[in-house]
Amino acid sequence: MPPTPSGEPSTPGRPRPWALRDYAVLADGERGAVVGPHGEIVWLCAPRWDSDPVFSSLVGGAGTFTVGPEDPWHVWGGSYEDGSLIHVGRWVTGDTVIECREALAAPAAADRVVLLRRIRAVRGTARVRVLLEGRDGFGSVPMTGARRHGDTWTARAGRHLLRLDGAPGAAGSCTMVRRTGVRSWRSSQRSASMKPRSALLAPQ
Repeated sequence: MPPTPSGEPSTPGRPRPWALRDYAVLADGERGAVVGPHGEIVWLCAPRWDSDPVFSSLVGGAGTFTVGPEDPWHVWGGSYEDGSLIHVGRWVTGDTVIECREALAAPAAADRVVLLRRIRAVRGTARVRVLLEGRDGFGSVPMTGARRHGDTWTARAGRHLLRLDGAPGAAGSCTMVRRTGVRSWRSSQRSASMKPRSALLAPQ
């Protein structure tokens, strides 16, 4: 993993900090998500803008939803599609080019967050990792009860139910859906088969 400014490796649940200009923002009118340059969601309050965050590593808390390259040595960049809040992250490694198209689904529902993320192998074999660790209460309440139902994972983070679709190779434990077993694609200008989606549901 990339080192932190202090020289220590960053941990999966607490990505290294970046300058604010390096982050992207996704929004749906009800809430917003902040995305780091390695594909990590570092801030997301649910179900509303003023709710406690489920991912809060931006301010030193815990919890993240990362979709990014397995190879830590890469060049990153990204941009928004014209006239939209759809963000396309791009990573270039020694022999691959990977893109992740991501957005909060709209129209938004007040009690549900749907985060869409789609991986595309632009060149070479795209090796990516997916890490989901939701936390409630600014990181104080850990994720529990991770279970797999076919290609769908569910877990609970305090008051929230989390669901992850589109990562059939993932492995998990009672506290964390870890990563996707490093899914690979050999493709040029074709969409990869993996379309991770995370939905956070507010308690009824």
